[in-house]
Amino acid sequence: RNIDRNIVCIRPKRQGGARIETEQWNNKLVVHNYGHGGFGWSLLPGSVAHALSLFHEAIKQEPARAVSKKVTVIGAGCYGLLTALLLHESGWDVSIVAEQTEQLTSHKAAGSLAVIAIKASAANQALMDRMAVDSYLLYKKFPYAGVNPLSVYMIHEGTPDYRYPLIAAGVMSKPDEVVVGFGNGVTYKAKRFDTFFLDTTVIMQELANKVLAYNIPVTKKKIISFADIESPTIFNCAGLGARAWDTKEIVPVQGYLVGLKNQPAASLNYIIYAHIKIDGRLREISWTPKGGGMLGGSVVNGEDRLDANPELGDAIVRRAQIFFGGR
Repeated sequence: RNIDRNIVCIRPKRQGGARIETEQWNNKLVVHNYGHGGFGWSLLPGSVAHALSLFHEAIKQEPARAVSKKVTVIGAGCYGLLTALLLHESGWDVSIVAEQTEQLTSHKAAGSLAVIAIKASAANQALMDRMAVDSYLLYKKFPYAGVNPLSVYMIHEGTPDYRYPLIAAGVMSKPDEVVVGFGNGVTYKAKRFDTFFLDTTVIMQELANKVLAYNIPVTKKKIISFADIESPTIFNCAGLGARAWDTKEIVPVQGYLVGLKNQPAASLNYIIYAHIKIDGRLREISWTPKGGGMLGGSVVNGEDRLDANPELGDAIVRRAQIFFGGR
């Protein structure tokens, strides 16, 4: 009676970390920004700002490219929309082309700013850490609704090899050591961090409304080659669509979430991210206040079908019952 629906999305994860760089493709300048996997929202504003800085540096080196002012953004997820808006506000003639515009992974994501570092290759790790720091600072002054300061409680039974770039950079305070309970005698030792709940549904609607208000044209079309685009400059925020030209590096990751209803208001003012031992194995359980509350904790690497692994929804609920109710 408290289950609303199962929510399935496919995350575009790039091996070694996201690709944020410029490339000369024939006579076009391509600015890549994709492949963030489950850290897409956490790294959004920092990654977009970095991609834009690479673009402006490239324009300085090749000023003739700026004459037409035409730029095409591939993708209508959070990266594509935010990129298009910032380009438009800087005076560029922007258009968006995307295979899909509704019910994207960006809409479905649970939404919290991760306090742990994304694991990347040695060559890419410093950039990913910097994107995390920049994103945290930019979310503090984000001009769109849906970014809400909130505490996350990290509960780990074991010693996960996590790093905390926001703390290392001095922009986030060290966590408080606390004990959390649910009013039924079940308690856990936890670390409490001050972070942001990112209401992805709200933010995506805000971004889409602004794209409409700016009259930025959006064309629904699948892009399989940069040759399909006439603009001299392309921002590639294609996500999974990048497999058309990045076949070896992009890995689809199926994420399963369970939306709830009838939750008490007091349960909608915190985030939980936990690994606890169930049947001798560490299992992931997460909770965010999106909608009426959302449970998560199951991912399948390499799966790109939304209808695969339907049993994961029930598995998430069973783990949550054990976590909140006691073993």
